[in-house]
Amino acid sequence: MRAVLLSAAAGIGLTAFLLVGFAGAGVPAEESEKVDALFAAVAQGPGPGAAVLVVRDGKIIHEKGYGMANLEQGTPCTPQTRFRIVSLTKAFTAMAVMILHERGVLHIDDAIGKYLPDYPKGDKITIRQLLTHTSGVQEPVLDAEMLEILPKRNTPLAKRYTTCRDEPLEFPPGDRWSYSNAGYIVLGYLVEKVSGQSYEVFLQENLFKPLGMSHTGYDHSDVILPQRAAGYVRRDGVCKNATYVDMSIFGPSGALYSTIEDMALWDQALYGEPLVKADLLRQAFTRVKLSDGTAADYGFGWVLAKNRGLEEIRATGMAPGFTAQIVRIPSKRFTVVILSNCDSLGVLKLAHEIAEIYLGEVMTPREP
Repeated sequence: MRAVLLSAAAGIGLTAFLLVGFAGAGVPAEESEKVDALFAAVAQGPGPGAAVLVVRDGKIIHEKGYGMANLEQGTPCTPQTRFRIVSLTKAFTAMAVMILHERGVLHIDDAIGKYLPDYPKGDKITIRQLLTHTSGVQEPVLDAEMLEILPKRNTPLAKRYTTCRDEPLEFPPGDRWSYSNAGYIVLGYLVEKVSGQSYEVFLQENLFKPLGMSHTGYDHSDVILPQRAAGYVRRDGVCKNATYVDMSIFGPSGALYSTIEDMALWDQALYGEPLVKADLLRQAFTRVKLSDGTAADYGFGWVLAKNRGLEEIRATGMAPGFTAQIVRIPSKRFTVVILSNCDSLGVLKLAHEIAEIYLGEVMTPREP
């Protein structure tokens, strides 16, 4: 286990992490032991597991794997295990759009029709509305046969874009908030069209490499990926392999994998300006206003909520065999990340319980 201190150069970006021994981090051992207790049942196994990260003031104060990454091979979960992060992907897609905005390649308040002229009503939908799930863009309604086939084959992003493009809007853009994977499919396709690169390559060159996230990428089922976690479901106390899903069905809305170590780099980058300027980044963490002037608790790929008196920025991911959670409390420079290869682990509840272990004294009393 180790503690990690972020070092960044203003105006240049993320330069390095300084690794120091965990024993000197000044973190009470009993706090880590309490986190261990939350995952005792997972650790006892044999069963699928999780990797857990806690960061405070730029230092990793808890970093540990529990349970098994692969039951058939007997491989344990570790901080280096690569998990599907599912909808945590959306924040990376949003960042890709913000990078292009800052470079002047697009503007987030432009209508998408300016860049995607084939999109019906593209003159009425803005990029910001796609980012905030207020566009009305919705997933196509698939018949039973397509629901069985589509998740199990590689689906090019252009094809996913076409199916989303051709679906009628759920509501007039800006009028409502409705969670939309399809909206982020359109955003990913937009990134490709305006950058001239594939979504995958753009993220590697403009996010992952600059941040040193060398164990994060787009999940291809046919690629040999060291330390890849296998996905499991638990039903009536019995573990089974999760149904096979080709992650291209999720694409820019959920196809990335990562490790908790890489997620620590991502978390700390969101406090500075290694990717985009602070004024733009602040918009990602600002509640969206609807047409009637009310606000929805969502920014650019992030849920904006409050837990026991503390404002938090969070994202949750769920897919067959995997759950993922990041909870950030910027006012305390505190973050919890849980990546799991079991779809029945209550990761948001666990993340809140971990936050209470470390921050309970500054939280408001729990409601009855």
